[in-house]
Amino acid sequence: MKALIWSSMILVSFFMGMVVMFVFGLPKETYGGGSALTTNDQSATMTSSAESVESIGSSYDIKLSLREAIDMYQKCYPETTITSIDLERAFGRYYYEINGRDLKKEYGVRIQTKTKQLKKLRTERLDVEEQNEAKRSEESLDLSHLKELQEITQIAQRQASNGKAVEWHLDKEMDQTYWDVTVEHNGKNTEVKVDAQTGKVLGTELED
Repeated sequence: MKALIWSSMILVSFFMGMVVMFVFGLPKETYGGGSALTTNDQSATMTSSAESVESIGSSYDIKLSLREAIDMYQKCYPETTITSIDLERAFGRYYYEINGRDLKKEYGVRIQTKTKQLKKLRTERLDVEEQNEAKRSEESLDLSHLKELQEITQIAQRQASNGKAVEWHLDKEMDQTYWDVTVEHNGKNTEVKVDAQTGKVLGTELED
């Protein structure tokens, strides 16, 4: 009787061991009939994905997009056209400074990119020779079909030996709206001029 009980216990232990080996011995990538990634593969994929979609916002702690900043300016001064946009760092924070004009005056706002706090700048009267529609049209930026600022940044950084962009200025010259991007690399700054609509590099200049 004892021998029978002992034999039964051995058989049960054997089958239990087989079940445990079957469940816990399978590779993680095939367990469950799927194709789940192993921990190392998943980590590598997440890192690669994060690098490939890294945006200017996440890189520079900027919560406010260029389009949002433009909309905020236009709500303050709806009857004006925009003549320049700067994205710069001051006192450890990034700001958009947007300037515009109508036929008689010049306007501006400064917007903190993290808190989205807007401050109106001083309004100034234009010189008499600038108070006309032709001059206004000449100075007004073409804001249609702008490339994403992230893409402009990547283009400028590649052009400047994969440095880090630190300042952006949207300006206009000879009917061409362009970004002037300052890129730091090995302690030196390079100014990269990029067409705002096409992304074409228009020129580079290494600062002294």
